[in-house]
Amino acid sequence: MGKTSKKTSRKTSKKGRVSKKTRKSSSKKRVSRKKASRRVARKASRTTRKSSKKNNSVRRRKTTAKKVPKKRKTVVKKRKARKPLVRGTRGQVWRGTREKVKTTGHTKRELMKNARGRIVSKKAYKAGLKKYKANGLSKWTNAFMQARKKLGVTGFVACKKGTKLYKEAMRIYSQ
Repeated sequence: MGKTSKKTSRKTSKKGRVSKKTRKSSSKKRVSRKKASRRVARKASRTTRKSSKKNNSVRRRKTTAKKVPKKRKTVVKKRKARKPLVRGTRGQVWRGTREKVKTTGHTKRELMKNARGRIVSKKAYKAGLKKYKANGLSKWTNAFMQARKKLGVTGFVACKKGTKLYKEAMRIYSQ
């Protein structure tokens, strides 16, 4: 007789409150309902995604005929007509491969080779000779050559001041 009968599933305390155990079980039911609704929503979104993917994949699968690579046309550039080479170096003009010197404009007729074998213009050569005679250098070289002959000097000998060679050359030069 001291046993209590189960009238309801909820157990209430003396003050009329719901016990902790019953609270937990009811909250679990709420959570499971929420989860179930989320699952349904997820499934629905998946099916819409799949259907959209199918549409896209169908679009992608449309293939065109294979492209056959075309042969490239070889472009042949037309060569420009070369201008006749007129101006060049003194050596080229001397050999006859060019008509005029690029810097001075001399033709072969106006050029010559000097004693050292260098190609110079006839005009410049004559101007150099004129200067050589005008400044007295030709007179000194002649005097020096005569002094070498008189003293019988052969080979290289320096013309130092105070030497016999220098004194003899100065004597001849000052006459």
